[in-house]
Amino acid sequence: MSGYFNAVSTAAFQLGNRIEDFTRIELTINRA
Repeated sequence: MSGYFNAVSTAAFQLGNRIEDFTRIELTINRA
């Protein structure tokens, strides 16, 4: 069960980073 939890946590962390990067790109485009 802990292995499943680790996989979900890793996926959520990567998704969060991807959203953060996407938001930063959007802000850069809007600022230009």
